[in-house]
Amino acid sequence: MKRAFVLVPTGNDVGLTSVTLGFVAALQEKGYSVGFIKPVAQQEKEHDTEHSTALARKIFNMDPPTPIRLSEVVKRLTIGDDQGLLELFLEQFNQVAAKADIVVVEGMVPSKALFYNKRLNKMMIRAFDADVILVSAPHEKSPEELLEAVEIEAHSYVENAGQIVGVILNKVGRSSSDEAEGDILKHTKTRYFGNTHAEASRLDLVERYRQVFAAGTLAPLLALVPWKEGLAAPSMKDITDYLGAHALRRGEWGARKVESVAICSMGLSKSLYFYQDGVLVITTADRSDIILAASMASLNGVRLAGIVLCGRYEPDPNLLILCERSFAQGLPIISVVADMYSVVGKISGYHKSITVDDWENAKMVFSSVASTVDPKWLGDVLSAYREHRISGPEFRTRVINSARRSPNKKIILPEGTEPRTIRAAVIVYMRQIAVPILLGDPEEVRRVAAEQGLVLPPALPIIDPKAVAEKYAQPLYELRKDKGLTMDGARKLLEDSVWVGTMMLKMGEVDGLVSGAEHTTADTVKPALQIIKMAPGFTLASSIFFMCLPNQVLVYGDCAINQNPNADELADIAIQSADSAKAFGLPPRVAMISYSSGSSGQGTDVEKVRRATSIVKERRPDILIDGPMQYDAATTESVGRQKMPGSPVAGRATVLVFPDLNTGNTTYKAVQRSTNTVSVGPMLQGLARPVNDLSRGALVDDIIYTIAITAIQAAASGTQT
Repeated sequence: MKRAFVLVPTGNDVGLTSVTLGFVAALQEKGYSVGFIKPVAQQEKEHDTEHSTALARKIFNMDPPTPIRLSEVVKRLTIGDDQGLLELFLEQFNQVAAKADIVVVEGMVPSKALFYNKRLNKMMIRAFDADVILVSAPHEKSPEELLEAVEIEAHSYVENAGQIVGVILNKVGRSSSDEAEGDILKHTKTRYFGNTHAEASRLDLVERYRQVFAAGTLAPLLALVPWKEGLAAPSMKDITDYLGAHALRRGEWGARKVESVAICSMGLSKSLYFYQDGVLVITTADRSDIILAASMASLNGVRLAGIVLCGRYEPDPNLLILCERSFAQGLPIISVVADMYSVVGKISGYHKSITVDDWENAKMVFSSVASTVDPKWLGDVLSAYREHRISGPEFRTRVINSARRSPNKKIILPEGTEPRTIRAAVIVYMRQIAVPILLGDPEEVRRVAAEQGLVLPPALPIIDPKAVAEKYAQPLYELRKDKGLTMDGARKLLEDSVWVGTMMLKMGEVDGLVSGAEHTTADTVKPALQIIKMAPGFTLASSIFFMCLPNQVLVYGDCAINQNPNADELADIAIQSADSAKAFGLPPRVAMISYSSGSSGQGTDVEKVRRATSIVKERRPDILIDGPMQYDAATTESVGRQKMPGSPVAGRATVLVFPDLNTGNTTYKAVQRSTNTVSVGPMLQGLARPVNDLSRGALVDDIIYTIAITAIQAAASGTQT
């Protein structure tokens, strides 16, 4: 069973990358097969290396997919292509999930350039059906204040985007002076003279956060990461890159950590006490005495972080030669064209981020985080059964991929001159979802395509129905003569392209039919019922919609065909719908919908639903079914427990069967429009060959998915041209 965790921040500067990859380390240490994704690159410059992905590759020997560029994400959000973006997310996820049992996803952090980070995080959570781990940091908030802030942030994710299973607190015990800069300028006093009282207070504070969050009701505290100054120290290379400085001598600039800063503007005698391990010496390029003193300190075993020379002057070349031994032993020296106090001011605004070049330090950071993850939490959460809920984007991606596995299925499109149908056919053909065949006057098809700016693939089949209609007149007459159809009547029917397409399907020349963008449901279904007829074992045709809700996909039946089915017919619809759900990877739990739940209501309509439920249980004991049941009892766990305690379906239904067409069609349209839900269908069930209807308001995407579903039905039923 695949598990996905999306780690999302509750604010700025929570150390999301450190915590996410530290969580990966904790899972790996426990022997789990783990994959990692950072779906969207969030670095400052578009073409810079995305640090999280690069670190996962270098340190954990993973092969995460390359993140989507932020500009591409912004472009898709701007034009409203959320579905396309979700499909890109799922491509990344499936690439990783194919090789790992657990997928850890690093969410997006808020920034001035990215104020819609929460929207993207929710999209990821829904697409991956992921559990949520909140990552927070105190930032001078008391434990009680932080808990309140995290709870408020949690509600924005719980409401629509999945289950929060844990909270990680990072940088706990970080002092106000640490907060001020990120803050290497104010570490000096603590470092040089010690502060055991401050350290004891820090430990007490950490314990307070632990106690307050342990007593909270939000979610378990799965890790509390204390602040460690050494792990936050930047390297000299970090500082050089940050300042845009020129390296006169690199030395060990990747290994030398800047733990404090010494501003050496006074006389040498006043500056000597600064020369200690981890100190970054900042002075002007003309201060030969400071440079020499730093060099001598280095030669005497003091591991200075490095020297920064400020101003437009160049140091004396002879001086550098004189200090060469200290440089050879690793002392870095850099220069920057700016005055000393401007440099100090800029450094004070530096915030440490983990870089690929600093991978040894990165390993220590991730190990530090991993050591704080509660092993009991890992065992409890990962061993608990959690059914995977297929999200709408995942379902639609599955449909396309399943159809592609049998790309030779020929799907006839009787409305071949309709603009949306032509566009959908081109996309289906180019993406190798199926072989769409446009039924229409070829010249008219080409004209409509040109008006839309479409280039028809040369091999895309186009058939003129008028040119082939006579071919099917005799076969149609033979099929319907017992019902009073004459040859003239057959020719008259074949003036309608839907009848031509249906005959092509009947004679095995194509594998499926999709119509309805211009025709009514009756116009599409009537020829199929009269010519294709029912599959063995079925007495009626019915329909379902796949309702792609934010967190899962539900099956609604029947919302398009049967006006007022009796109990036996309703049982058939339930069985067909359950089998269709299973065929498309959805676990069938069938709720028979009514205006009352269980035994609470009486009346003819309720009795019909109750009787249909009993029939299904008798005919198909393998189907998990219950009813009658109200909609809220079927779909909401808390209501289901209250109204139908002990029911294996209540609150967990995946297939909802409505008592009549009026209820089903009204409900599906109300849910679709009020929640902006994508619905795929209607998909017809029970016919001997696949025929599917479209809404006359269908979008191009709707037509594409219906063609894909038809191809899948053809492959499943073994129809072959």
